[in-house]
Amino acid sequence: MRAAIALAARLLGACFVDVVGEPDAETAPAGTGAGASTTTAGSGGATTSTSTTGSSSSSSGGGDGGGGGEPSTCGDGVVQAAEQCEDGNNAAADGCTGCAFDAATCGDGVFQAGETCESGDPECVGCAITGGTCFKAAALPLGTTTQALTSQSKPPFPNDCNVQGSTTQVFRFDAGAYPRGVLLALVESTGTQWPAVWASYGCGSDVLTPCYSSPGPFSAIRTPVLAPGLSVYFGIADESDTGGNMTLVARPFRAFWLDAELTSWSLGGGSWVYDNGLQEIHDVNGSTENKSRAIAPAVFVGGLDAVTVALHYGKTAGGAFRLIASTDGGTTFGPLGMDLPEANFSFGANAERQLTLNGATSVIVGVELDNPMPGGTQIWFNQVAVLEL
Repeated sequence: MRAAIALAARLLGACFVDVVGEPDAETAPAGTGAGASTTTAGSGGATTSTSTTGSSSSSSGGGDGGGGGEPSTCGDGVVQAAEQCEDGNNAAADGCTGCAFDAATCGDGVFQAGETCESGDPECVGCAITGGTCFKAAALPLGTTTQALTSQSKPPFPNDCNVQGSTTQVFRFDAGAYPRGVLLALVESTGTQWPAVWASYGCGSDVLTPCYSSPGPFSAIRTPVLAPGLSVYFGIADESDTGGNMTLVARPFRAFWLDAELTSWSLGGGSWVYDNGLQEIHDVNGSTENKSRAIAPAVFVGGLDAVTVALHYGKTAGGAFRLIASTDGGTTFGPLGMDLPEANFSFGANAERQLTLNGATSVIVGVELDNPMPGGTQIWFNQVAVLEL
């Protein structure tokens, strides 16, 4: 049953929590989680989190980038002085090399920093859009907003949906100085709308995320993590063409693991296994290990003050289950807020914990099962995200 849940449903349920309600948050004691402050959200169904100790950047540039005339040290994870970007690695030709955007070659069919179109796009001159639907597109609003999808006298943003354009809105998202992706959901409001969302490099010439549309109640997509400097165009529409208001939710992220992507986690020496059939990680029933952990690869979080770790999981009674984290390559993991409560084992529940970074530029997240009940406790999870918001 869990494997059959649609991607859009899990994105909305586990991460786009603003749409489905914001219960009162419980604030965990500061100083947990590898020396960082954390915030605990409500239990049970959809949850959200707040913080009094720091906040993540929500600007299109991915953070304030240090600045202030401080000396520049390429590779320290923070964009300063004359640097254009930081991406947390030494790889060449990956969009950011030597703290500068890779040089673009217009017409090579590869989108790079500074290019908003290629030869396949309408009204494209010198790899810059000069007119048409995507010209001067509004910046993608981050967080939760209401969008009026009313009839407009402009041609459709090219897409693989059955969308003719009369109720289409177009937004532009600039990755900025750091690598980041976007989770996007469009939620209908009348019961008769048909939300559709898609994304592309350029104005439709290079599809980044194929159209996802649904007769309701929502549609959702996610981009891959984008290289610094890249620009992406998002289209949202009412495929029924009836128009009216819809709720748009956009949340930037630094890492996201869904289903088979969880095979990149380290599961050695503990209770955890990856189940190919259900596309999830779960504990071996009957486990008796103390502090059995599943650990994700390191995530670059340069330019941020804080991140939110979101988890979709199921848990039966007994045993302590928690999110854990370590910063800047540390091997000592601390808990992120309170232990996670029992959750519906068939459909799962959502939890979010905020981690204040205190200057750290990388984070390793994971889960920990502590003192499980032999033969009793059962736990699974099938998506984890490190969000900027």
